[in-house]
Amino acid sequence: MPPNIENPRRKTIKTLKNIPHPAWDIFPMEKYTSCLRFSRMTESDRAFPIMSTRGCTDKCSFCFRLDSGIRVRKPEDVIDEMKILYEKYGVTYFYFVDELAVVNKKQILKLLKLIKTELPPIKFRMDCRVTCFDHEIARELKSAGCGMLNIGFETSSQKVLDEMNKRASVTQNIAAAELALKNEIGIGINMIWGLPGDTIETMKNNAEFIKKYNQYDQIRTIRPVTPYPGSPLFVKAVKEGALEGPDDFYEKFNNSDLYMVNFTNETMDKIYEALFEVNSDLIRDHFQNTSQNWDRADDLIGRFRALYFEGGIDFRGPRDSLPSTISDKQAINRHQRSDSATTMGVWDGLELEEGTRLSGM
Repeated sequence: MPPNIENPRRKTIKTLKNIPHPAWDIFPMEKYTSCLRFSRMTESDRAFPIMSTRGCTDKCSFCFRLDSGIRVRKPEDVIDEMKILYEKYGVTYFYFVDELAVVNKKQILKLLKLIKTELPPIKFRMDCRVTCFDHEIARELKSAGCGMLNIGFETSSQKVLDEMNKRASVTQNIAAAELALKNEIGIGINMIWGLPGDTIETMKNNAEFIKKYNQYDQIRTIRPVTPYPGSPLFVKAVKEGALEGPDDFYEKFNNSDLYMVNFTNETMDKIYEALFEVNSDLIRDHFQNTSQNWDRADDLIGRFRALYFEGGIDFRGPRDSLPSTISDKQAINRHQRSDSATTMGVWDGLELEEGTRLSGM
């Protein structure tokens, strides 16, 4: 067998303005712009991804990134690409795929101002941190067409936030969730569990946070943390003998809804019992406040049961579950938000109409 050959790493492209726009004209854009469906879209909307930054400002313990720091495209360049996608391909919903699109107040307010002045009315979604989200930013996001913010709240425990090096507080988490509700911006409530310091109580508290601030755009459940190779959490797992290295990780990793390495003081049996109880409750709560499709709810709960207790590793969670048709009740939640969208994105934890396929997140 020939030896492995490792090429030298390509240097980081630090100046993003030197990168030309993608040659979208050589791709089947009719298919690419019609296959993605997100919450708060209408039937006539076309969605497509775009990137305004590369990298992230932080170093959370569960995350691995090849390059440090963050690089930001000039807002004018982002707008130019959005114009091309709108004018040539009819894109009206932009999915910002940045790890972190809201970098600082000056950067995001300039981009939002250009979206409002240089483009026709469009819709978009972004990722942001709670540490860079205030009333002015929320108001301008809503005014510019933002329908969804994906936010890594991660946990309702300050101890665990500190342990994961999140550089954020529970108080900031709550303030961000309440600002989004006040400004009628949907939020992707990302909660993970199983870091050092976590307990069954913190898991249940995380679920209560989801239920309190849920706008029901998405089926949200709690996923156990995974120590991906290269992350500080992976290094900890290797040092403690829970993993031997990358090969051992990939040998053992077969589903991101399963708990690979136990960083808590709870037993695995107790953990899976609690995960099943909490996620079953979150699924029922979602359908109680949306379509009340109890057959669908029971199916998802049954698949979690098979995953946790029967070895059914083919289930990828509600964010990548089998599609189903939903009723108009999906558009109205307990916060009285009216929405005309009837198709939802699977990767985002949403219900999806038959025949629509999505790319993963």
